[in-house]
Amino acid sequence: MAGDINFCTFDLISEIAAGVNEDITSIDQQPFFQGYQATTLLTTYNLYGLLVPDYINSGPGFVTKDTVDAVAEMVSKYR
Repeated sequence: MAGDINFCTFDLISEIAAGVNEDITSIDQQPFFQGYQATTLLTTYNLYGLLVPDYINSGPGFVTKDTVDAVAEMVSKYR
């Protein structure tokens, strides 16, 4: 419920996923986009002179009770 957030984070681990299911909202800021993608885009520019788009949506992405199971399944594949 809006206004009743008890805990926020930017990393989704199993304990956070469980908390989302217990009505605690977690914020996943998608560190892939914040670190790896920025490095890849700069490297591509330096190596090949390719420019990046004007806008890249890098989050935040909100994980809610409606999406937590799908997100947790995807995250578990990369941990």
